[in-house]
Amino acid sequence: MALDTAYASVRRADVEDHQAVLDVLAVAFMTDPVACWAFPEAGERGRLQPRFYRSLLSHPAGEAYLVGRREGASVWLTLAAARRSLGSIRSLRGVRMHQRQARTRSSVRAARGPGL
Repeated sequence: MALDTAYASVRRADVEDHQAVLDVLAVAFMTDPVACWAFPEAGERGRLQPRFYRSLLSHPAGEAYLVGRREGASVWLTLAAARRSLGSIRSLRGVRMHQRQARTRSSVRAARGPGL
């Protein structure tokens, strides 16, 4: 699907376009504060950012789009993916709460002494 706007055409990227999407995103976010924090060394940032974006591209619910002659790109996870991710986050919170409760029980046992 291609959409022509007053500025440029937008089309969904296919597998052959993935490297172009990775390249555009890596350049676009090279000086982004979060990318600079995650990858402090500029050389490493340029090398490692595409790996991060590749995981989004390979996600079953991932969608990538290219603008014009590869002047811009975007990657999205569909709403269904967001809902599944939210469920995963809730599951992780449950695991963390369970871990805290287990530590608390262990601390109480240790305070009571052996065999109590």
